[in-house]
Amino acid sequence: VALGRRWARAMPLSLAAGGTLKDFEQAANVVLAGGDWGWVRVLDLGNSIELQHACAPLRSAFGTQAMPWSTGLLEGLYAEWLQALGADAGLVLRQLGEAEGAADTLRFRLAAADAVA
Repeated sequence: VALGRRWARAMPLSLAAGGTLKDFEQAANVVLAGGDWGWVRVLDLGNSIELQHACAPLRSAFGTQAMPWSTGLLEGLYAEWLQALGADAGLVLRQLGEAEGAADTLRFRLAAADAVA
């Protein structure tokens, strides 16, 4: 997670003040595409936000055995980006489950600390 946070600081997102979740999604996808790091979809679930990241090269870069820890890169990246954009300090970003499907889709939830599983 710490490495992902450093990575985010090296690649800050460019968003106008008052940007929307869709703006965040588009800005993140520009940065991710620049490094061939897959893509993200952002969903507003009312009391939380879900990030669905697909096609990250984690398995090919680090191997299948590294999937449990390497996903922390993306968790740190998104946590840092969201914090830099003003996410409330009481919100926590956590990975949900494991990589799913052929695209190794990862899901992350941003919610109040007591609501994140």
